[in-house]
Parts: sequence; C-alpha cells; structure tokens
Amino acid sequence: MKTSVAVVKGKDPYKLMDDALRSIGVEKRLKPDPRVFVKPNLVRVPLDSPYAKVKGAYVKTMTSEGDIIRRDVLEALLKFLKSLGVKNVTVGEASGGCETPVAYKALALYELAEEYEANLIDLNYADSVKVPVPSKLILDYIWIPKVLQESDFLIDLTTLKVHGRTAVTLCLKNWGVGILPGKYYGFDKSGYFSKGLDKPLPIHKKDEETVQGQEVAVSKVIADVCATLPPHLGIVDGLTAVHYNKLANRIFAKMKVERINLMLASFDPVALDAVASRIVGLNPEKILHIKFAAEKGLGVLNLSNIEIKGMAIEDIQIRCNPLLMQKELML
Repeated sequence: MKTSVAVVKGKDPYKLMDDALRSIGVEKRLKPDPRVFVKPNLVRVPLDSPYAKVKGAYVKTMTSEGDIIRRDVLEALLKFLKSLGVKNVTVGEASGGCETPVAYKALALYELAEEYEANLIDLNYADSVKVPVPSKLILDYIWIPKVLQESDFLIDLTTLKVHGRTAVTLCLKNWGVGILPGKYYGFDKSGYFSKGLDKPLPIHKKDEETVQGQEVAVSKVIADVCATLPPHLGIVDGLTAVHYNKLANRIFAKMKVERINLMLASFDPVALDAVASRIVGLNPEKILHIKFAAEKGLGVLNLSNIEIKGMAIEDIQIRCNPLLMQKELML
C-alpha cells in the first residue's frame, strides 16, 4: 500500500487546511479526547513587526512572508481541530533566531491561543528528559520536552522554503532542530547566541564537512531527532515558496517569495518532504537529511511508492534556486 501525500491548491488557507487534512483522513487517526501538540515554524521575527527591534529578536525574517508560519495558517489548523471536538491542544516552539515569546507576540499568538482555548508554551524552557537516540548517526542522546512525550498526536506545521545548509526547510528540519530546548543546547542550538546546560549541537562549525553544499552534521542531527520522536502528521504551508533570488554564494543572500497557493499534508514526513522538494524543483534523493531519515525507516522516499492526493507534481512544479554549491540538487 502506498503512502499518501495531500497536495491541494487554492487561495483560502482555511479551506486548504480542511481539504488537505480531510483528504488523508486525519479525523480517523485521532483517539477520543486526544492531547494534541502543534509545532509551528517560528524561528525568526517578522520584518515588519515592531518586535523586530527588541533585544530578544536576534534574527529578522528574510522575506515579507513565507519565512515563518503565517498566523492564519496556524489558526486554520486550530479551527480544524476544534471542528473535530479536540479540546486539549498545545502549541509550542523552541525558536533559535529569537526568544520564543517575541515571535508569539509579533504574531499575536497569545490572543489566538486564548480564542481557541489552546496552551502556548516556550519549548526552550520546557521540562525535558534525556532520551537515547536509536541507531544513532551522530547524537548519543537528545533532550525532549516532556509535553511532547505526553501528547497523543504530534503535528509538525512548517513552510515551503529553499534555504541554507540543508537546501530545504520543510517538516523534517522544522521538527529535527525546532523541538530541542535551548535551555540545554543554547538558543540557536549551536550555542552561538548563548550557551545551554549541556553541549550544543555539533552543527554550523567552521570547516564543517559538506556534500553537494549540504552540511553533513546538521543533516544527521535532523535524522537522529526525528527517529527518536517522530511527528504523527506533517503540514507544509505552500501558499508561497521562498527561495534565493538567484543561485547564491551566501546563506543569507537575497530571497524571493513566489506565490503558488498550495497546502501539503501527510502522516509520512519523508514522503511529504520528498514531494515538497520536487515541487520546488529539487531532487529529494540528493538532499541528505531526507535521505538519512528514509534510511532510518522514517518514511518513503521513492516517488513511485507515494500516492499524491490532489494536484499532480508536474502541473505545479516550479524552479527554485538553492545555494550555488547545491546546484547539483536541481532537477
């Protein structure tokens, strides 16, 4: 039986969310009275927010939209869960480019959480437990917030972005770096802005080993974390695709926003990231962290074993620019 990935197109994020999640039968996967955890991608502070100038905003978003999760997309998910009668929802992020509450304030998420009676927490300071990594690639153990372990259904909500040392930022990366508490790893997880109680992740170091422009260490970290506690559902906000204006030499080179009006969802994070990568014109079989995750048994990488529910990839595929040294990843 093939794994399924929903790919739906439209302009209304609320309808897109509902269509995508119902097409793969999310309502059938939820147990009665589930404790649901949602991890949005809120790594930075919006460019146009007054909070972009406060002390806790280390890094501003690179584009006007699409670099982090949109408020209305998160609301669309909360609205969907409420329609199913889900009452226990926690939203949490361990932001690496700002203090997490700054991102929450910038998007008025405290008000949104109150409206939908959801809990809003900062994973950077969450009570956590030390968990060994199975069949490790690079990490012996990771610190996992208890709230994730105690939840019945874990949702990974991210953006469609071609950027940085991993070529793409999709579900696997959003989860594999973003659930780790800064309390232990430092607040960009490599200890750059501040140190944590434990060793920082062994990533983003000078003279780091790379393959086709991708940092090997961070790719292994992502696979290790996702294998230790994988999400149950991945959602990609594809209302826009963010990528480099041209093949770039610098990680923080000029980015562009391309509106494509998509929403993707799957219970298989590898298949979801593989389909999303192909939509933006990159070969997922050459993207290290997706490949490592597939090898660790986290999902399906081969497109022939993936059922697309909705739009065919060839009808919506676009050309997105990665870093120049990642040119070989382009289809």
